[in-house]
Amino acid sequence: MKLKSSINFSKIENEGVLFNTANGSIYSLNEIASQIVEYLPIVNSVDEIAEKLQSEYDAERKEIISDINEVILYMKEQGFLEE
Repeated sequence: MKLKSSINFSKIENEGVLFNTANGSIYSLNEIASQIVEYLPIVNSVDEIAEKLQSEYDAERKEIISDINEVILYMKEQGFLEE
């Protein structure tokens, strides 16, 4: 799973911004969502993203996986991702 070629990601401090070059829309991301976007091209599963985030945050795995799934679902609904 990765960002479509029309979606550019930039990180500004701990937050991120997605810019849709196809329609000019800009979306801001919180720290966790930004990290998820950064991990998308280098991992193969939600579990791998969860492992990386769990090593950085003091949160239960179930909560982390829920957050990841929520971000991915939103990004799919917005048309940001390609499989």
